Amino acid sequence: MFSLNGLWKAKTDNENIGEEAGYFETDFRDDDWKSITVPEHWQDGGFASHAGILWYRYKFEVPDELLQFLKIIRLEFKGVFYFCKIWLNGTYVGDHEGYFDPFDFKVNNQLDKQNLLCVKVECYNEPDRASKKQITGVFLDWDASDPTFNPGGIWGDVSLVETGLIYLKYLEVKSEILDENTAQLFLRLEVMTEKEGKSTFSLSIKPQNFQGAELKTEFHEKLKKGENEIRKEMKLEDARFWWTWDQGVPYLYLLKVVIFDEAKISDEREQIFGIREFKRVVNNRSWKFYLNKKRIYIRGTNYAPCNHRIAHVTREDYERDVDLLVKGNFNMIRVHAHVDRTDLHEICAESGILIWQDFALQWGYDMKIEESAKIQIKRMARQVQNYPSQGIYCCHNEPMGISKKLLLYTVIALIGCYGLAWLVNHFFGMFSNAVFWGVFIIISFIFGLPATMFFYNKNKNVLDKHLLEAILEVDDSLPVIQNSGMMGVFRKGTDLHTYEGWYWGKDYRDAYCYTRFPLKRMCCFITEYGAQSFPVLENLKKVIKPEDLEPINWKLLQRKHRCQPMNFARWFDLNKYKTTAEFIEATQTYQAELLKFFNELWRINRYNPNGGTIMFAFNDCFPGITWSIVDYWRTPKKGYYATQLSFEPVYVMADWPKKQYKPNKLYRTKIYIVNDLHEIIDSAQIQWELFNDQKQSLTSGNFTTTLQPDSIQVLGEIQYQVPAGAQGEYQLSLTLKFKDTTIKNEYSLKIK
Repeated sequence: MFSLNGLWKAKTDNENIGEEAGYFETDFRDDDWKSITVPEHWQDGGFASHAGILWYRYKFEVPDELLQFLKIIRLEFKGVFYFCKIWLNGTYVGDHEGYFDPFDFKVNNQLDKQNLLCVKVECYNEPDRASKKQITGVFLDWDASDPTFNPGGIWGDVSLVETGLIYLKYLEVKSEILDENTAQLFLRLEVMTEKEGKSTFSLSIKPQNFQGAELKTEFHEKLKKGENEIRKEMKLEDARFWWTWDQGVPYLYLLKVVIFDEAKISDEREQIFGIREFKRVVNNRSWKFYLNKKRIYIRGTNYAPCNHRIAHVTREDYERDVDLLVKGNFNMIRVHAHVDRTDLHEICAESGILIWQDFALQWGYDMKIEESAKIQIKRMARQVQNYPSQGIYCCHNEPMGISKKLLLYTVIALIGCYGLAWLVNHFFGMFSNAVFWGVFIIISFIFGLPATMFFYNKNKNVLDKHLLEAILEVDDSLPVIQNSGMMGVFRKGTDLHTYEGWYWGKDYRDAYCYTRFPLKRMCCFITEYGAQSFPVLENLKKVIKPEDLEPINWKLLQRKHRCQPMNFARWFDLNKYKTTAEFIEATQTYQAELLKFFNELWRINRYNPNGGTIMFAFNDCFPGITWSIVDYWRTPKKGYYATQLSFEPVYVMADWPKKQYKPNKLYRTKIYIVNDLHEIIDSAQIQWELFNDQKQSLTSGNFTTTLQPDSIQVLGEIQYQVPAGAQGEYQLSLTLKFKDTTIKNEYSLKIK
């Protein structure tokens, strides 16, 4: 491999005159062009605030051995935002659309000793968020990414790749579990060759992260000139399966393919893989997932881009994040509306974390993207399907347009519906959320608001359907979700996005409506819920001036850091806090409380009908004030530790306390214990104790039980008569002990 990374030259061209002016010609004078590093985003490479078209030129010399006969030389790009055209030595090579997938062109006929590579790159800001034309997902349209940044540019490595006349274009590995010790492997090779004839192929499979025997085979194949498809099946005895970290060991294998041309190596490729099956079973709106034929409850989180500036991300960055994910008790991440580097899939495979992989569609798009989207979603599947961490594909996140006009009408409808729901709750004290959603859906259907996501829109019903079909052409072995956030009451629907305690509801406890008729059908699987919180003060000071923190400059935080002041003002008394540090502490405390409530709510409804939950969100991709539980600098917030606790695979919990209790009333709650593991746990001991506001013990008790695999059980109910003169904050403490593990859980009861 011959690297072409380095210092290139670049020039803006938003008038789009470069092709006519001959920017790609070898004799074009580029003395006045600026220098730019490749790989890099153009806004970080000397073209701040630029969006649109940028031309790149790079002069390079290649060694003589690279120009030898009987070789294939391909010009490879690892990533370009977003559309590009390429010329080599004045000859047009080709073009490419899509930011995330590597692509290459054969350049033997264009390559010389002295060379000029010229690339025209286009990446535009798109103000019409309802009809976007670039498939960039959260990188250009999201409420948790850098609002000031356009990611355009050559962000991945550029190189010349050398092989013999026969080379491997693509390698696919699938597995089927035959019994507890045996697996059948299905291999598919796409092979390109410049000549006809018989070639020799060598395959070897050996353990990657454990000791075991190596399986080798050699075969001959007659190839025609051009593209060839070769399929092979191999039986693997004494097979070890890939598991998530909480269910077992993520055993990995390494497959090596070597292609020989007349006894010389023409090309070779290595691919890690794991033996696993992952299935989704939908039964009466209940989603259940099975890993290697065993049911598994999903405890997940949304994963933003590791960094909005994807060119800057290293393998060590992903290793740091995945380590935090495992320690946080997550067994799945949802790669939210983007495709990250494949390093993420590889490290999740090594660490035992499943991935819900979104395609890079976020909200509304012009239907003209359909053909390109079908091509790109197939490339996405090919890019990740071999990794055992890949578990679910999703074609589109919240497929609805958000133009300014529709947004205004939607806000008006939301206010009206919320007012009606408030009146119902005020007079009847129940079903306020059901009224809210019911009326909002009816109004949306009549007036065609963005909430027609519940009914018909072309993105959801036409585009996404065709994308689902396209993915299945590449990989039909895994679950494919047509779109995310399309919860259904009367119709089938998909997963639920809900934001009680942030966007709506009088309190996060309003989410109880999803555990009751008629909304219980909506909580089959949850993929978004949360609240914004501030990073710690010392991190904020790295990007925000002191005078904008004391007092808080809300307009600045909203404009540059995605902060939502109206929502903070709704849930916090902003005049109550003397310092910004106090307010930061309060936001993190509230986020932690809300997430713990939701995490426990879904787990109490485990398989009835909830098959898992994916909170929003894990990380920040820029210095923001968002829903993350780990900030941009990877400092965990309180929400991380609250989720870490409430996602313990074996966990004890109680019914969530009411907002407050009155003196001289009976407090009662059930105690639950959940076991996500596939093992029996004998003699689990649970102790509970209730303390008053003076930390004095009021009453206590204990349970001893045997936990069945993959189960939840109600241990019993505890009751306490609150004294007539009681005031303050009481504490319910739960302690679970099993084997060498102790888990403590606490709840605050406000007596007023």
